[in-house]
Amino acid sequence: MRAKTQKRLALAAWAALGFSTAAFGQISLTTGPYTQNFDSILVTVPADNTTQSSPPLPTGWVFSESGSNANTSYRVHNGGSSAGDTYLFGATGSAERALGGIASGSLLPTWGAQFVNGNGALAITSFSLAYTGEQWRDGGATAPAAQTTFFEYSLDATTITGGTWTSVTALNFTSPTFANTGGGVALNGNDPANQVVFAETLVASGLSIAPGQTFWIRWRDINDSGNDHGLAIDNVTLTFTTGPWVPPTYLTWDADTGAAGVQNGAGTWSASGNNWWNGTANVAWSGVDAVFGVAGSGTHTVTIGTGGVTAGNVKFTAGSPTYTLAGGDTLTINGGITADNSATISAPVNVGADQQWNVAASQTLTVSGAVSGGKIIKGGSGTLILSNTGNSHNGVQLDAGILELAADGNLGAAAAEFVSSGGTIKFTAPATFPGPGGGAGGRTFRLNAGTTVFDTNGNDITIAGDLVGGGNLVKTGAGVLTLASPSEPSPLNFSGGTIINGGTVRVNAEANNFCATGSGAVTINNGGAFHIDDIQVGVPWGSVSSRIFLNHGGTLLGTGPGANYSRGGDALTVQNGTVDSEVVVDIKTLNATDVFTFGNTVRTGTAPTGLDSSYNKIRVSGPGRVVLSSGGTTSTVAFRGSWEINGGILQVGPLLGSSLGEPLNALGFRTDGTNFVFTPATVNAGAMLAIGVDETNPNVGPPTNGLPPYIRNPITLNGGKIASTAFDVDQYGDPNVASPVHGALGGALTVQGGSILVYNPINSTLTGWDYQGPRNVNLVSDGDTSWSGNLTVDPGPLGVGGAFKINRTGGTVSVTAGASITVLAGASLQLDGTGVLSDGTNHVNIVNNSVSSLNVVTGNHAVGDVTGVGNTTVENTASLTANRIVQNALTLNGGNVNIRVNGGPSGVSAVNSLNIVGSGTLDLADNDITIDYSGPSPISSVVGWITSGYNGGAWTGTGIKSSQAASAGNTALGYGDDGNIITVKYTWYGDATLDGTVNFNDLLKLSQNYNGTGKDWSLGDFTYDGNVNFNDLLKLSQNYNKTGLSPAAGGDAAVPEPATVSLLVLASAGLLARRRRS
Repeated sequence: MRAKTQKRLALAAWAALGFSTAAFGQISLTTGPYTQNFDSILVTVPADNTTQSSPPLPTGWVFSESGSNANTSYRVHNGGSSAGDTYLFGATGSAERALGGIASGSLLPTWGAQFVNGNGALAITSFSLAYTGEQWRDGGATAPAAQTTFFEYSLDATTITGGTWTSVTALNFTSPTFANTGGGVALNGNDPANQVVFAETLVASGLSIAPGQTFWIRWRDINDSGNDHGLAIDNVTLTFTTGPWVPPTYLTWDADTGAAGVQNGAGTWSASGNNWWNGTANVAWSGVDAVFGVAGSGTHTVTIGTGGVTAGNVKFTAGSPTYTLAGGDTLTINGGITADNSATISAPVNVGADQQWNVAASQTLTVSGAVSGGKIIKGGSGTLILSNTGNSHNGVQLDAGILELAADGNLGAAAAEFVSSGGTIKFTAPATFPGPGGGAGGRTFRLNAGTTVFDTNGNDITIAGDLVGGGNLVKTGAGVLTLASPSEPSPLNFSGGTIINGGTVRVNAEANNFCATGSGAVTINNGGAFHIDDIQVGVPWGSVSSRIFLNHGGTLLGTGPGANYSRGGDALTVQNGTVDSEVVVDIKTLNATDVFTFGNTVRTGTAPTGLDSSYNKIRVSGPGRVVLSSGGTTSTVAFRGSWEINGGILQVGPLLGSSLGEPLNALGFRTDGTNFVFTPATVNAGAMLAIGVDETNPNVGPPTNGLPPYIRNPITLNGGKIASTAFDVDQYGDPNVASPVHGALGGALTVQGGSILVYNPINSTLTGWDYQGPRNVNLVSDGDTSWSGNLTVDPGPLGVGGAFKINRTGGTVSVTAGASITVLAGASLQLDGTGVLSDGTNHVNIVNNSVSSLNVVTGNHAVGDVTGVGNTTVENTASLTANRIVQNALTLNGGNVNIRVNGGPSGVSAVNSLNIVGSGTLDLADNDITIDYSGPSPISSVVGWITSGYNGGAWTGTGIKSSQAASAGNTALGYGDDGNIITVKYTWYGDATLDGTVNFNDLLKLSQNYNGTGKDWSLGDFTYDGNVNFNDLLKLSQNYNKTGLSPAAGGDAAVPEPATVSLLVLASAGLLARRRRS
């Protein structure tokens, strides 16, 4: 009885090592081939279509059925049945049989055999198979087809359906007969026409099947379309070869020393005590390999005995209880660890030599005891947790699976490298891995060929030591991975690729030109961010540089004044979108002092075939400045899509240093097959687009397209600002000589609310550079331009002045009623060429604030109201048409101002100072103007300008005129001075009192000054010659009793009554008499 128990327990021990045991009915292979023809099963042959489970199949042979009709019986038949089942096929009444089956929708048969190595001294090194495939039924089908039964073998299965199976297609049996198009028919499987003979075929070689270890072969049928054929096997022959077998040098933990055989359990692992099973008996520990666990469950703790123990390899068996090796004494391991089951080692571990620690899939090996000695080489796809911060071993090499860390000390000695050839590092707590000064040169992370995943798992991790090697780094999980080595590598120390799938990778170093990402590409995927923190990534002017690919949902972040993605090598490439799936990416800053510079172009990835893709959007946000210092020369190296500026400043053109490529193309463009389509940009509230370049002759667009040197991209101000940084300095020549380009805009401008910022931020703190005077900016629109919001021309917090220029060379203009431009203190708005501030119906209003100016230099411009307390100047032959002008000063240096026909209070202009020089002209039409002067009255100048404009009554001269008076014939510009304010009013001839009515009061004024000289309008001089005479009386008499003009609009009032006419005739006669007497 004891011998049988020991045998059974010994076999259980073999199973614990991963070997299948020889269960009852296994076919034992000893010396010769094994054959089987299934002819001895049926001693008494039953009638066809009999189902039975006895007699059983030959020793070692089994079958299994799946499906709703599955059972443990087989069917005896001659092929005349179509039922899905396992069959013993043969002629009616004959014991000569073949084993097979018919598959159906409700039953799938599998049949085969289990073999055991019965040679106690040799291992099976290969085996081969020969058999005859017999077809006993043609199932029949409308479209007949061959059907196949599949052959497979397994070295680890314990049942015919479990384990891992390997197919051998050369031994698959395919039906030779399938011509029947009607119902199914029985066939004679013994007829050679219905057979396939498989000669001896090698199944597997290079094996080491130990004595007592099992393996399986099987045939598996599937449910084919139509009626299935009846397929079977016969005359099976299995041959094998053998070779030397070396028994394993191991002992299996056996806590129960009182009973023979392997048992699980807790206990103490020491040099004494017979708690180890050697396959035959319990023995004391002898320093060989240690195996923990046989089939079972639960948890057990094994304590390392006093003085510690030494083992070769330590293995935790799959499918067994969970073990913990505990205690304060040291476990020395000279071979390695295989954890096919989860386990914990809390005792101190001495790694006797560099060794492999393999953890199986879905299993975890936790080592919380202090680790000393050699290097750990982590293998297997499971998880190794090193949690002791006092580890002093010679580092870790990660070859596969997951390594969990919480601190630098987990990796062993401070000077030991971490090496990875593939796998995942999962960080379970925030940690810093020191660089030089943090311990004997700092911790180096060496990534060899392969991919290493850094899963920060919500934690912020800093690697201050060197990152070296050519493998790929993949960042996952929330949290920040900071690469902060202070080394200045030459050549670059890390040349692998960086793929960011989650969280942030931050590069930050003391050395200014540290290239943490080396020559490999940085790919930023959805949910990932790459943070360049005050360093330069890539090599300037070099042939090697990190390439950055920004994919949908990715973010590129720059902080500090020196954040720079260099101009060497490749550019930032944004993934292509499609019409159904737009790609949206982000470029961000965090602080107002951040300056994030791109030294090379921002471009779009290769467009789909036949499509120049534009379904991409770059969003710029944060309070800092993003600088695009270079643009593409063709659409293949330019950004195609759109920009959305949500915060901070997006600057086109660099501050210092020469731009590369085409800086004015930095926002990008594409082609529609014929024309260039420039990438649009929207500037939202709180954000700014700054325009400026620092080259004397920058190329614009593709060099051969003949475009003017302007930023030609359509710009929409949605509450944001456009700024001219005015970088018009030639770096290679005299820095005081301005270039011919001053940060100009040339695309369509849509104003939906926002401001234009005109400033020059360069100051004297930049040693060696002398910037003279304010800079200018041009807005030259040749696209369709729309004004619907309120625009502000702002000198900015760093500004020292400058002029914002507006003109237009093409396109259409659309203005929404109420749109306005505000020119803030210290700024100026200059109008040139053809204005973009009016669409003929609606006009942009201009608000000109203190110490600001509106300058109309060339061209004809139309605006709405010009208001505020700034200054307006119209130069040369330029003209400005407005509803009214309310300013501190209005100066016409040869230019013209035309006030639109209005005739009401909304057309009244007001200034503190008016100056008209040369051919300058102010056309009030049917409107008024007041001059609220301080100091000496300018009335004589005003009268001179009106007299010049009157031009003998034609109202076509220079100075102050009225085109409305020229056409009406009975209206004029009256004037008066009350000592503080001069009023020039559009009114009737004869309205001396400027009340809009010609009546007896005006006649009285004239009569009291009749025949006088040196008189003005208020005293009856209505012809502007200084005299009051009949000509003036005639003007008055023609308009007597007329009313309705300024301040209320209107034309002629009622025709004077006859009595009134008689009165005027009598007055005229009296005055004529006085004239004659005089």
